[in-house]
Amino acid sequence: MFDVDPMLGTITVAKELDRNDKSHYKMVVIATDKGDEPLSATTTASIEVTIADNAPPKFDSKEYMAELHENQPWFTNVFTVKAECRSSVIYTITAGNEKAIFSVNPNSGVVFTKKFVDYEEDHTFKLSIRATSVIHSSAYTNLLIHIIDENDNAPEFVKNEYIGNITESAKVGSVVLDADNKPLVIMATDRDSNMNSLLTYEIRDAFAKNYITIDANTGAVRTLVEFDHEEINKIEFSVEVWDMGKPQLRTRYPAKVVIYVNDVNDSPPQFTSSHYSAEVLLPTYRDVIVVQTEANDPDNGVNSKLAYSILDGNDDKKFRIDPDTGAIYVIEETDLAATYTLTIEVSDGLFISRCVVDIAVTTQTSSPFHFTKEVYDTSIMENDAGVKTLTVVQIADRSMNEQFTFSLLNHPGKFEVGHTSGVLTTTGNKFDREEYSSYNLVVEVCIVYSRYNSSFNCKTNN
Repeated sequence: MFDVDPMLGTITVAKELDRNDKSHYKMVVIATDKGDEPLSATTTASIEVTIADNAPPKFDSKEYMAELHENQPWFTNVFTVKAECRSSVIYTITAGNEKAIFSVNPNSGVVFTKKFVDYEEDHTFKLSIRATSVIHSSAYTNLLIHIIDENDNAPEFVKNEYIGNITESAKVGSVVLDADNKPLVIMATDRDSNMNSLLTYEIRDAFAKNYITIDANTGAVRTLVEFDHEEINKIEFSVEVWDMGKPQLRTRYPAKVVIYVNDVNDSPPQFTSSHYSAEVLLPTYRDVIVVQTEANDPDNGVNSKLAYSILDGNDDKKFRIDPDTGAIYVIEETDLAATYTLTIEVSDGLFISRCVVDIAVTTQTSSPFHFTKEVYDTSIMENDAGVKTLTVVQIADRSMNEQFTFSLLNHPGKFEVGHTSGVLTTTGNKFDREEYSSYNLVVEVCIVYSRYNSSFNCKTNN
């Protein structure tokens, strides 16, 4: 670090000295003469390293590190930098403070905040600080400030509502699927970091907890039971989420979850009765309804779509059944036998059920009352879509206290009759003469103890 002149004994500096590394040196100097028998003496030299009056400022480190919690109030002290100099020093921030969040006391070197710091916006700052002496010599150092996250953001759900579906009879522990047939995952986000962003999910509704479970860490939804669509076709509940920070923060609004239980065809259709009885009064006409059979299927959707058919007892093709409604009609009114026993079958595509329909064909007895006409004739214009009154079925010699009811036995889609008035009208559907040029309508009139049929001839005019 030092040199000594061998002739003059002058001690000089051989290298640049750093007072921060070592501020005091102690050396032993020996002097020797050049006699035949050289004599020598020693002495001790103590050297103190001081700062020169004109030396530039000097920081004891090229970089400093500090930590700052987010959301600290203004004027919070962050760190103190200090440069050594024989004269006074002025401190300034020269770079890294583009948002003007920090400032430094020009005399003390204390770095402090001027604004709130948000960890979600800035994780670190690197400030460049300059120290300038009175003779305008300068030194530079860096201050690296790490922002520490605080739990200041509550979690938020990605969506307000989640829709899932599960097939009935799916095994316990089955994954609930979303509309894209991917696992249904309830998702939330938290702008904080580390433990402050770790989330826990929970179902709030006690009823739903008996059927559905949610993974507390991932939000994935699974079943706890085997669902039966006929008992539960959907289940609704809400999910809450909170973080693991201190203090724990919960989402402001829970997420709504709706899970639909998809039906599978696991229930056979059933007729409302295993045995139906009906009577056909002669004379009768084509498309007169005989009886309405009905079956129900607990399934839903396509699994409850039923198809009716006559399985047995209709060898002479006197009757037909509407495959959609189960209504049985006359299709051939001549040469009817006295009785028929039809076996009716209904199917949902997988399961079938059957019932028996007994039909008695009887000739109409004399009626205690008479119509004003045996046959009523009327007409209607083709393509007329309005509701038109065609005629009125009237009872001749009707007593004031006699009550009659009127029913249309065929072509209900085109015509209808007033239940107590006997007024025959169209329903508003258009008529096509090329399809039907005339209609034979049968109206049944009932009193308390008997019934009687009357026929109409309705012609469609061009």
